[in-house]
Amino acid sequence: MDNLLCHLGHLPRRHPTAFPVQNVGVVQKTSAGFIRNHRFASVNFSFLLQGSGSYQVDGGSRINVRAPRVLTQTPGHEYTYGPGEGETWRELFLIFPESSLTAWRDLHLYDPEYKTWSVSNSVALETRAASLLHALEQRESDGMADVIDRLCELLVLESQHRAPPRNLPPVHARLYTLRQQIDLHPEQPCDFQQLARQSGCSYSTFRRDWKRLFGQSPGRYLAERRLQEARRLLVESDLSIGEIASRLGFEDPLYFSRRFHQHAGRTASAYRSIHQAAHRMHP
Repeated sequence: MDNLLCHLGHLPRRHPTAFPVQNVGVVQKTSAGFIRNHRFASVNFSFLLQGSGSYQVDGGSRINVRAPRVLTQTPGHEYTYGPGEGETWRELFLIFPESSLTAWRDLHLYDPEYKTWSVSNSVALETRAASLLHALEQRESDGMADVIDRLCELLVLESQHRAPPRNLPPVHARLYTLRQQIDLHPEQPCDFQQLARQSGCSYSTFRRDWKRLFGQSPGRYLAERRLQEARRLLVESDLSIGEIASRLGFEDPLYFSRRFHQHAGRTASAYRSIHQAAHRMHP
């Protein structure tokens, strides 16, 4: 595939998003295109579609990277990356304005502690990239910029849907099993300190491994999953808000109410009123 660069910053949006993509491109790189000690004034996601090379942030350890993988670049850091001698890679890059960084963080689509991650499904990545490139051919059409914004956001989102890797170390396999149990039964008590001891490691090691695998601390993951379950119960059950809070391990109903509002953007009673009415109209 030939190199491609499309600028979209000038295109009007009918339905603005927090992530208006400014530039999209595809580039085939050799070691001649290796980037050294570069700073960016934008938020970038580089999808390594083929090939291999290395990636380094702020002079830290150099990471050997191989497709399929995502590399990120954000303001305030210095990046050195690209294919080395005898290596090549094909890269799809998305460039967003610096102002979008807070929204990426708030939606947990970018974590400053995890600036690169592998993609579990290379076929899905290639398919989604092909859909984006097809849309770019029509980018000047009315409304197409909005579609491209959503396709780019979806590309980032889907890249983070990680299937359990094969041949995991036993301790990591147990973490995947535990996460599955939390997803199925978020109301169950969960003592992470005890689970760490049962796994034969310290809690700090347990927490670090969990966050590296799943992008959030174990406590935050459990809290988010319980709040998701609260949304379901508000719509699908007649339990009172206090009963839902108690069932999900929130001893203080006022604390539950504050956390729910932060999570859902509205009070629990308002959420129930809006969505339960729609649910009953369309069973």
